Amino acid sequence: MEGKPSDRILLSLAALIFILFMAVSGCLNGAPKQNLDVQDNNTPLFQPIIMYTEEQPPFNYINDEGRVSGRSTEVVREIMKRLGEDHSIHMVSWADGYRDVLTEPNTAIYSIIMTHERDQMFRWVGPIAELEYAFFTCSDNPAAIRTIDDLRTRGDIAVVRDDARELYLHALHMPNVLPLEDDEACIKALSSGKAEFWLGTKEIYTQNAKRTIWEHVPELRRIDLPMLSHRLYIGFNRKTPEPVINTWQQTLDEIKADGTYDLIQNRYMPYICSWVRCTP
Repeated sequence: MEGKPSDRILLSLAALIFILFMAVSGCLNGAPKQNLDVQDNNTPLFQPIIMYTEEQPPFNYINDEGRVSGRSTEVVREIMKRLGEDHSIHMVSWADGYRDVLTEPNTAIYSIIMTHERDQMFRWVGPIAELEYAFFTCSDNPAAIRTIDDLRTRGDIAVVRDDARELYLHALHMPNVLPLEDDEACIKALSSGKAEFWLGTKEIYTQNAKRTIWEHVPELRRIDLPMLSHRLYIGFNRKTPEPVINTWQQTLDEIKADGTYDLIQNRYMPYICSWVRCTP
């Protein structure tokens, strides 16, 4: 039976409304519905980053509260704070952290020196600090060292494995390089006589008041040789997107411009040689 004209009009209007609804929802053309309320955390700027560093006071060390601290660490934390990010920081051996950042995306290592060999191996943000190399030996060692060449015919030089200091010694073609796990191992090598020298830095600083392991370590003296100063950086895995690097660098530049960077640096002055007992 044919319906009334008013009924046909209502049916037509209902059909039109249904068609419009389907078109808006994307059902007619198969387009997926997009949830605009969900943040895409897989975009490059929202990837969590695992940050690595080594034990090297005053730049990175474990403080009395068991927290990773230090001059470089404070700069890194300030960058994260301003970016509203909270990436994890792991204190590891230098060799382990260095290897992981070379091979694993979304990783970074800080307090790393940018060398010619490393330039294309990482993506860089910095500098975040500066240091100066220095050779140390036991204070009772009578060796008269006046030039770098004088070290070639002496005992082994302890140095941290895969550190820029090891690269520096190899670049000098030193035949007596002894790579070890970390600076503590290097100092132990001096104490035991396994090594005669240690290539450290002038910035030796107290790690914490509970480090009693060094009570019986002989005094160290710094060998007066012209040494290189180096800038320290954050090295990101090569796959880190450019926007992430740019954002971190811009934030670091802001920290320097507003005086926060200098405040952080000044908190670690003057250097106090109580990690080991050292004399000028």
